Amino acid sequence: MDGKKITYSQIKKSQELEVSNLLNKHKVFFAFSDKQLLEGMENIGAKDKGELTSIGSGAIALKTEAKAFLDAMEQLDNKHKKELKDAKQAKEEAILYELKNHECFYAGSIEEVVNLFDGVYSKKDILIIFKKYNN
Repeated sequence: MDGKKITYSQIKKSQELEVSNLLNKHKVFFAFSDKQLLEGMENIGAKDKGELTSIGSGAIALKTEAKAFLDAMEQLDNKHKKELKDAKQAKEEAILYELKNHECFYAGSIEEVVNLFDGVYSKKDILIIFKKYNN
């Protein structure tokens, strides 16, 4: 995203598209049951479970693609963090969206959002927005 004003929802949409493209490029799929595993294997052309490896959170990759995918995801994460830092006008929107998304006002804790925005926004930044909207 270039230097023009951009919203957090635009940033998120762009990020989701880029992640989706990486998942497709590296033939990564999610499986939480044997049926999903077999369907995923069929979709990526894997013949044997031995060709696969778990990369966490239900994500399955070909052993030959796992490292390249994880490296690409790390680069994408760094790009997204920079994008968020540069989009200063989207800061409050981003923090508020994630505070609501993670039910922080209900739970009374901001830790999930602090972890989510690690390297982007400080705990103090997040706490300011939390206090501003926590009535």
